Amino acid sequence: MHVSYGSTLTSGGLDVGKFGENRKHIAKPIVLENGSWIGAGAKIMPGIVVGHDSVVAAGAIVVNDVPPMVVVGGVPAKIIKNL
Repeated sequence: MHVSYGSTLTSGGLDVGKFGENRKHIAKPIVLENGSWIGAGAKIMPGIVVGHDSVVAAGAIVVNDVPPMVVVGGVPAKIIKNL
């Protein structure tokens, strides 16, 4: 797996379903499988799995799991090519 310059992997945040004092911090692991590549400046959100041999394009924001052997890009990231 490769992570390019300026990328952000964010594994924590706030539970937006709760307000006030009931709001809790959440933490969900990010999984980057073998052969995956995260492009420069991409953002990976909590709990995401990037499948093996997949590419996240530069500047993409990934809010859903990425299947194996695809290229995703955009905001939010969508499949743009099968490998």
